[in-house]
Amino acid sequence: MYYRKKISVNPGQVSGGPHAEFPLLFNGTDAEIAALAKSDGTDIWFSLLDGTVLKFDRDEYYAPPTPARQIFHVRIPSLATDSEIFVNFGDPDQADLEDKRGTFDGAGYTEVWHLNSPGTNVGVVGSHVATLDGGSQATGKIGLCYDLIEADDDRITVPDSVDWFFAGGDVTLSLWAYLRDDAFGSFIGQFVDNDHRWYILHNDVGGPGAEFRMYSKDDGNVIGPMGGGSILEDDWYHLAYTRVGNTHTQYINGVQADQIIDAGTFPDLNALLEIGSLGDDYQVDGRIDEVRIAKGTGVSGDWLLTEFRNQDDPSAFYTLGALEEISDAAPIPTAGDVSGGTRQARRYRRTRIQRPTKG
Repeated sequence: MYYRKKISVNPGQVSGGPHAEFPLLFNGTDAEIAALAKSDGTDIWFSLLDGTVLKFDRDEYYAPPTPARQIFHVRIPSLATDSEIFVNFGDPDQADLEDKRGTFDGAGYTEVWHLNSPGTNVGVVGSHVATLDGGSQATGKIGLCYDLIEADDDRITVPDSVDWFFAGGDVTLSLWAYLRDDAFGSFIGQFVDNDHRWYILHNDVGGPGAEFRMYSKDDGNVIGPMGGGSILEDDWYHLAYTRVGNTHTQYINGVQADQIIDAGTFPDLNALLEIGSLGDDYQVDGRIDEVRIAKGTGVSGDWLLTEFRNQDDPSAFYTLGALEEISDAAPIPTAGDVSGGTRQARRYRRTRIQRPTKG
């Protein structure tokens, strides 16, 4: 026996679409899930209405006596305005079906850092290690995050990788930021010297608020600068940059802030990827959360607006249905096989079930 609840996307939340392989954020404090699931949440899994098991990433999970919190990212094969899935839980013998990498790589993500662990954070896609240099953990937009203090030169660093060499290809960079001080500071970038660098930053020139800006320079090869919109202090913002062909676009909270056409290429730099600073300078004073890189994929504005709505207010994005008690005797599916086996639910009580297994 196990339990389930239906998750129904609310009308008007999905912009455009349907969006293929979309990582839906499930973020809640449901008391019934907390009471019936395992204390570590490893019996929780997600499925389509036909029983197909979905890939998911268990970002953070807390059960009583700690205040309940369930934070999962779930890969939806085709997210539309009427999408519905199940969250399943409560079988003490259920194997853990989590597939962190598989949750994001289908959408083209090269790396994702939740920044939810102290000191270091291993990316869930490429296993690149982000190290917190100074700073501390704090409450973020999605669970925990890293808090950086400009005066202490805090920053987050990741070793150099070919995954940060975007050249002239498509790319998406996104993160959540909360600024205590809207002075000049870099959200993400690489730096060798003033003639070899790229960054996405907030620029305090020309306020009110800090302009969201992108710039890349490799000797005479320059992209930008581009910038627009406004980022004010003491609030969370979802910031994104995309390149699709030679079209570069910046977004604030899913809304286009600037766009340019530029055929320039990003430099291939032998340098750290820095988050919250650039070359031991341009420090951010505030909090950074949920950093994502998709090399080779430039997502659409509709995707980013849908992502913003989902992450900004999950309770408005979807409705969680009533508790159902389920028993079944269906074929065992393979975890994450979005076109494969199903677990057909039938309302038999006290019937021994066959559980999904991790493939």
